[in-house]
Amino acid sequence: MLNEIEMKKMHKIIGSIYSSKDINIVRKRFMDELIECVPYDCAIFDRGKMRNSKIPYTIDPLVHSNFPKEKEIDFLYKYEKVYSAVDYVKWVFTCSDSLTYRTTDLLQDSVRRKSSFYLNYLQKFDLDYAAGIVLVHNNNFLGTLTLFKKHESGNFSDKDMYLLEQFLPHLESKFIMHELSSESIVADESFLLKHQFSLTHREIEIMGCIYRGLKNDDIADYLKIAPNTVKKHITNIYSKLYIESRTDLVKFIMNNELDNIWEDYYE
Repeated sequence: MLNEIEMKKMHKIIGSIYSSKDINIVRKRFMDELIECVPYDCAIFDRGKMRNSKIPYTIDPLVHSNFPKEKEIDFLYKYEKVYSAVDYVKWVFTCSDSLTYRTTDLLQDSVRRKSSFYLNYLQKFDLDYAAGIVLVHNNNFLGTLTLFKKHESGNFSDKDMYLLEQFLPHLESKFIMHELSSESIVADESFLLKHQFSLTHREIEIMGCIYRGLKNDDIADYLKIAPNTVKKHITNIYSKLYIESRTDLVKFIMNNELDNIWEDYYE
């Protein structure tokens, strides 16, 4: 199915998967190189988590596209805040094993094109077809790569799907190694906090502490930092979120449905 040049490109990409310990570098490099083998117009590579050990959800999206930066941000933000709930292939995150998929194999085209997800989201960004890889280990959702094509680019071919199947076990292995070697962290779980408001990992941690009702001295003890450092972080958080108090912060978290970010981290 593959010629010699395509085989070399495939093996180069597989090698790149194991070339870094940083899962973010792996994800970004994979999307950068994949487009040479599997053409696409937009790609999103999310990490995955399980809420209450049962419900899979995506975090920390990385994107690769020809969109302007503002359009990329809008695309990711609207998915997180609005359209994730009506994503017609989100159910594949609940599968017990890793898999590859092509949306036209999962849904009749007539049904797909009438859905809210297609009409109000994908079509607004001039995207039509999608395919992807879902990474699962021991029923734990580890991550997902979603590829999109414009209508004029055509659907993903059988060769494209064959290539994704070759990459799947290597990505799964890399994500399993990352899961086993890293502690559970809250960083980057919300695209809104990371990109829209430019909050740092530490600031997101402190937001969670405040949401749980911890006082400044308790936060300092918990995070092993100085009380004055806590105060500085809280001042920065208030400034970035345009709020003035702990009450405002709790309201912000609830209004933006962000409370689930910290539920596993602080168990």
